[in-house]
Amino acid sequence: VNMDRFGLLEPAPEDTSFSVNTPMHIPLRELEHAIERALEAGRTPLVVCNRKEDVVATFFTYQMVVIVDAKKVLIESSGGPTVQKLTMDETHEMLRKKAVSGLKYSRPMLVRMSNTAVDFQNIFCKEAFFPPQIFKHSEWKKQEVWSTVLRPDDMDNMFLPEQHYVIVTTDFELAMVKEYLGDRLPYFSDMAVINIDPD
Repeated sequence: VNMDRFGLLEPAPEDTSFSVNTPMHIPLRELEHAIERALEAGRTPLVVCNRKEDVVATFFTYQMVVIVDAKKVLIESSGGPTVQKLTMDETHEMLRKKAVSGLKYSRPMLVRMSNTAVDFQNIFCKEAFFPPQIFKHSEWKKQEVWSTVLRPDDMDNMFLPEQHYVIVTTDFELAMVKEYLGDRLPYFSDMAVINIDPD
């Protein structure tokens, strides 16, 4: 496996062409290449799907990614007539297990924001469970960071997570991403924003 492909060996030079103000605009067919460029630059891809998130999520499903459904996290932590409410401790543990699954089996983890602005920054991120560094590739790839979510039982049959990385998708359009996600996603300003052609 080419570990350097995902910036896991040497720090890559910072790429400034991916900010929310100067995103990479691509057709859907170029998404995989754009994600590779973002990871090589040490940045977590934030894919602006422009109402195509279901299509993008299907693409990632074929790659056996671990999915964190932000809308489901919000619903389960809030409860409702048909949903048993999770305590915040239970929610954090559920998110930790998602991160562990991605790490243990060396699979990418997809955080699906859908059409929501779920507040990971202030509510759902927690050190040693679902730390904010998950949203910053150059930090999350460090063993001293990702290993904080592991417990002794998680270490059995664990692979080196050389192919594990995090992708965030949103169904919002770019203008809405700027307005609603900036204070909800940790390290938002450091993310590599990839805007998929809406046509």
